[in-house]
Amino acid sequence: TGDIAKPYEWDPEIVPVQILRLGNVFILSVPGELTTMAGRRRLRKAVTSVLEAGNIVEPGQKVHVTIAGLANNYASYITTYEEYQAQRYEAASTIFGPHTLDGYIQEFTRLARDMVNGVPSTVGPMPPDLEDELIQLMPEPHCDRVPQGVSFGDVVEGFDVKPQYKAGEVATATFHGANPRHNQKPTGSYLTVERVLDNGRSVAIAYDGDWETKFNWLCGKEDPLDLGFARTSNATVEWAIPTDAAAGTYKLCYFGDHKISHTSLVVPFSGCSSNFQVVV
Repeated sequence: TGDIAKPYEWDPEIVPVQILRLGNVFILSVPGELTTMAGRRRLRKAVTSVLEAGNIVEPGQKVHVTIAGLANNYASYITTYEEYQAQRYEAASTIFGPHTLDGYIQEFTRLARDMVNGVPSTVGPMPPDLEDELIQLMPEPHCDRVPQGVSFGDVVEGFDVKPQYKAGEVATATFHGANPRHNQKPTGSYLTVERVLDNGRSVAIAYDGDWETKFNWLCGKEDPLDLGFARTSNATVEWAIPTDAAAGTYKLCYFGDHKISHTSLVVPFSGCSSNFQVVV
């Protein structure tokens, strides 16, 4: 990628580095991928030595240095000088040459010394803001539609939950859905498993981030790559009922967003399965 400069330089000329502190934990934000020897054995050791020598943490506390790779930018791989000589995959992808690691150690130990001394660090040139120039190689999701007579979030006929499940079985429901790329829900959930209380209200007990749930999205038959060209799609919610689940009434709910064709407006919707019993 070093020779690719359109629509912008694919390999950065300026990379940001930073150290974040949380008590006695120090996070090195590295804009690349370090080998084990380069990261754990050399960079972390060098920064730890500076911080320990400066007595930056409270007496009795231990300095913990961790590395957050691929942070704030991407500058390919970072190997040791010795690893670079072999020119295997990581070394051949260390784009700034055999002394790349030494450069990172130089800058991170400088930041660590400034942190110990409580002085502002010298700031170099800032990386360019390329937000307005980013290219999208994957097509934007198209508008969505559902068959006549149904609505987004309705359960597909014949694919509702069964009336009853035992702990350890998998409850499944399939809904008329929409492309999940309209809203990737970084702080939300595509699904909930809800327990229905005696007063008719329900409370969510599991989400799409839980191990026992799965969310599957499938586009129409005429769209085998699931790119959203078919406009119609189904979303399936699965719940592997834990063996320690409480007996009671439950339902599976799906949360999506569909795009309207003539306005490109994205509208949220939701739907739930029928209630079902879990017996133990």
